[in-house]
Amino acid sequence: MVSWLFISFSGKNHISGSAIMDLYQMVLNIIPGNIISPFQTGNALQIIFLACICGAGTLVLGDSVSGMAKIVSQINTLIQLLMTYISKLIPLFVFICMMNLFLSGNLKNISSLILLPPHQPLLELTLKAARHLA
Repeated sequence: MVSWLFISFSGKNHISGSAIMDLYQMVLNIIPGNIISPFQTGNALQIIFLACICGAGTLVLGDSVSGMAKIVSQINTLIQLLMTYISKLIPLFVFICMMNLFLSGNLKNISSLILLPPHQPLLELTLKAARHLA
């Protein structure tokens, strides 16, 4: 059904029946077999589909599920607060990891952190100086 939007009527581009069946099968695979399997397999399309169904159900039921809507809102606020605190700790975590790398003596691992080729001579010079100091 959806694939009919992409069919060219000029006759130059021909869509085979298998391509249409693949698209149809992909649309059908968005609907999960049970509620738990999308979370176990990490299927993002199925999780989004379940979220849309739950959201639509909440909108349809309206005031009869206002308690659940308040709980979801409070959980959302709590998760946002936790993520704010976690994001403030990320620079500290990066600093600790870098300090661990420097103190371990494996300074050759630093070259894998820098991906830009123009900095290669500067990196080699820095590593030589670090080896000389160690």
